[in-house]
Amino acid sequence: MPASDVTITATFLKTYIHSRWESAKDIIENNAFIVQQSSANDLNVLHFRLAEQINKMIIETGFVISPYDIVIITFSPATAGDADNPQGANGYFEFRVSPATVNNSAYSSGTIIAPPVANEDIAMKISSIFAG
Repeated sequence: MPASDVTITATFLKTYIHSRWESAKDIIENNAFIVQQSSANDLNVLHFRLAEQINKMIIETGFVISPYDIVIITFSPATAGDADNPQGANGYFEFRVSPATVNNSAYSSGTIIAPPVANEDIAMKISSIFAG
C-alpha cells in the first residue's frame, strides 16, 4: 500500500484520441484540396490522393487517414482543354473523413485542375479551318 500524500495521474485514451482528432478535423476542414486531372479524375484514385494530402497536413496530430476513411459525397470530373475550349473545365469534389476510432467526421471540398490544351492542338484546329 502506498504511503500517504501520493499523487496519481491518469491519462484517458479516449480524451487523448478525441483532442487529437479535433486538431486533425480542424486542419482538414480549413484547407483547400487541389488535385490534377491526370492524377485524380476518377473516384478510386481520388481517395488515395486525398489520403496522401491529408496525412501530410495532419502528421503532427498523430492521426493517419486511410483512403477507406474517406467518402466522396459529390464528384464532378475535370474536362481537359481542347481546340474549342482551350482552358478546359475544372472539376469539383466534396468529401467526408470518418476514421473508425472517432464518432464525428470532417467535411471538406476541393478542385480537380483541368490541363489546358496543348498549343499544337490549337494549331492543328486552325490549320484544318483554313484548309477546309
